[in-house]
Amino acid sequence: MNKTKKIIAIIMLLVMLGISIISSSTYAATRTVGDVNGDGKINVTDIIKVAAYLKGYKKLKDEEIKVADVDENGEINKEDIILISLNIKSKAVFPCNTKKGDINLDGKVNVTDMVILAAYMKSKRDFKYEFYRNQADINGDGKINVTDLIKLRKMI
Repeated sequence: MNKTKKIIAIIMLLVMLGISIISSSTYAATRTVGDVNGDGKINVTDIIKVAAYLKGYKKLKDEEIKVADVDENGEINKEDIILISLNIKSKAVFPCNTKKGDINLDGKVNVTDMVILAAYMKSKRDFKYEFYRNQADINGDGKINVTDLIKLRKMI
């Protein structure tokens, strides 16, 4: 009888481990962009985790790297931290979750984006961060010019 109980206990343990392995891999596949620590919220702890990675203090797992690259430029850098903090502060949309042309990252392509683009073109100053530049380069030619403004107007 003792032997049977041990076998049942081992089987139950293996089943429970199997279930936890399945649920953790499913969780990793559905992790939200920006939620680096996987707690279901985008908050300061995600910023801390990315900053520790950038400073070389901590390694990130593959799924953490994927969700930390919120601008989807193929690398994790300070701009990802800035985007995560903008998301926390003002609920800005990540570039990967919106269309090109949404320059202010409010989730909509509208007249406000046109005003921002026109002001940029008039001032000849560069955008402060690369992700804004990428959103403004609507045709993807590496330049921000009248062609982008025309395409943006057609999108509205």
